[in-house]
Amino acid sequence: MNTAYNVRKKTQKKAKRYTEDGRPLGSKKVLILCVSMIVMAIIGSWSLSVTENYFESFMTNGPGAEEAMYYNNGLIFDETTASLDLNAKQQWALYTQSHLWDSISIQSKDGLPLSGLYHDAGSDTTVIVLHRFHENSNSAFPACLDLTGRDFNMLLVDARCHGESQGDFVSFGFLEQYDLAGWTTWANEQIRTNANGRLIIYGEGMGANTALFAASNQLLPNNVAFMLLESPYTSLADMATHTLTSYYTFPSTGIVTVLDYKLTKQHAGFTSEDTNLMAIIGNAKIPAIFLAGSKDSYIPYRSSHAVYSAYTSEKILIEDAVPHGIVSITQQDKLHNAIDELLSR
Repeated sequence: MNTAYNVRKKTQKKAKRYTEDGRPLGSKKVLILCVSMIVMAIIGSWSLSVTENYFESFMTNGPGAEEAMYYNNGLIFDETTASLDLNAKQQWALYTQSHLWDSISIQSKDGLPLSGLYHDAGSDTTVIVLHRFHENSNSAFPACLDLTGRDFNMLLVDARCHGESQGDFVSFGFLEQYDLAGWTTWANEQIRTNANGRLIIYGEGMGANTALFAASNQLLPNNVAFMLLESPYTSLADMATHTLTSYYTFPSTGIVTVLDYKLTKQHAGFTSEDTNLMAIIGNAKIPAIFLAGSKDSYIPYRSSHAVYSAYTSEKILIEDAVPHGIVSITQQDKLHNAIDELLSR
């Protein structure tokens, strides 16, 4: 009796551990675990690839940047907007082609050769032009057309790691602010005999942040009349998150940590925290005109507006329901009047 019961009990225990085809019941859990590990490995590999591509494209202005900018939806316009943009760029081309330009260079604080183009109009006012990411001094600057019509001197700058300027990394305004300080010194030397000499600084995107960093850290001379700032943004972290989620359709969790690791490992001289404009923008004391498009998906309107809101010095906001780089075209009269107002001081 007891023997039969024990045999039946052992058989039942055995049945609980195996399926009808003889496979252990736990093998299903093992299979799920294996599949999960494979999926995680694939996702991890893809994540690393995307991060590497972002770093190479945006932190070093490498070959991948050209493709990234070409396919950026924020810079692809509908037919009407594209026509406005093309017309403004053609006006800029006529201006540059009809004036003489000198190639100039200075040395950055950390020893890099920096290049630019200078048109001497014999004016007591010089406009320093700072381009956006992946552009250069040969790009078009429609927002500056009003200033060219006033026959000011023009200094078109190649940011470090762009155009003819040297450099290994793009710091989105942090290191570039010291380069701008050098350019203001050079520009003032050209008009130093004029007691009324003044500077105007225009910046778009990365160029706008460069100007704001320099102004916030008191690196700019007292004769800067005002800054014209098109689509600034709050920080590298903000732009990296926006780019990864919109262009790469990739979750941005952990991207800043990975970027900081690579920046530190490669001795770039800055981290993502250094590019946080919002931490210091309250220190700026220079009047500024802000340009922002509420339909800007290249540099989010919310980010540009946050910078404007945090700016505590004298400021003028010119905005419109248009994509990136179009506000100065659709709001020409407002921009002209704002420039007149600040120049009359």
